[in-house]
Amino acid sequence: MKKVAIIGAGALGIVSAIMLKDNFKVTLIEKNNKLGKKILASGNGKCNFTNISDKKGKYNNDFALDIVNYFDSQKTLEFFSNLGLVYKIDEENRVYPLSESSQTVLDVLKKNLNGVRILLDSRVNRIVVNENDIEVFYKDVIESFDYVICASGSLASNLGSEYAYSYLKSLNINITDLNSGLSSLVLKENVSSLNGIRCKCLVNLYKDDIHVYKEYGEVLFKEDGIGGIVILNVSSIINREKGNYKISLDLSYGACNYSSNNDLIGMVHPKIKDYMIANNLNDITNLNFIVTSTSKHENAQVICGGVKIEELNNNLSWKKDNRIYLGGELIDCDGLCGGYNLQFAFSCAKVISDSIKKINQ
Repeated sequence: MKKVAIIGAGALGIVSAIMLKDNFKVTLIEKNNKLGKKILASGNGKCNFTNISDKKGKYNNDFALDIVNYFDSQKTLEFFSNLGLVYKIDEENRVYPLSESSQTVLDVLKKNLNGVRILLDSRVNRIVVNENDIEVFYKDVIESFDYVICASGSLASNLGSEYAYSYLKSLNINITDLNSGLSSLVLKENVSSLNGIRCKCLVNLYKDDIHVYKEYGEVLFKEDGIGGIVILNVSSIINREKGNYKISLDLSYGACNYSSNNDLIGMVHPKIKDYMIANNLNDITNLNFIVTSTSKHENAQVICGGVKIEELNNNLSWKKDNRIYLGGELIDCDGLCGGYNLQFAFSCAKVISDSIKKINQ
């Protein structure tokens, strides 16, 4: 039976192991002392693991969309149902475990890892490609495998690290610039007086004074900027293209009897009213802020960038050696907030596992 090494025990790594364990000797190699740490952190601990909405326009490129269409949200729900997970769908088409606990998702996955060899506290340092095998260097061990799946995630969040890309240097794999995605925005204006205030509004994004994006949702004011799901989505757009960006909030969106003649006191949160008066602002349909930057990598949910997709075949194998596969957050594919990035990880697992199985039929 051929041997498969999976580097990284996150969503992609664990699901790949489950899909391959009946046909191959699978070793799951994780640098941390526990499996699935980022799964536990996802969705604020509730684990929004997919979204049943149309995926078009939800990813940064068509390559990612093709992967997701191969193994879509419906197939993902069937997969998790077969593992024993009970789920529910909210009004935004986001899917959560019925328990609203990410631990439930991880427990269900771990229960189905029987037969998989798991190595914790095992950081991979190097990969060497030989004619007849692939050597993986971890700790003080060198072990040979027939296939290697690189599923080590990205720099994003406090759980990320440079490790995700460091061992790829031994293969000379090309990586794009890395920027924070799905992160809060730092503003030029002093909004500290609004810290903690939430408001639902229409968010408009302007690049060099040209309108490029809009989305309705909740905005959360912070000490030095703004956050919230809609802002997370906006941040990924900002980090894809350089430019001068401005955010405009339409606080009147959804009002039944709004009139520009109304007094601010009857239209907006008292602290927003005070902020607007202090800054000589009176138009709640066009509350503008200048974006100076996005949050640091450790505060981001994903990374914009990674292994260049030009390095990969359609089945996520490396073009220079199709025994090595790369996917998930490690590559230059990312989606909007709302379950799209975990869905991409699960879809990558299916594409990769089907490819390895097909080769060995």
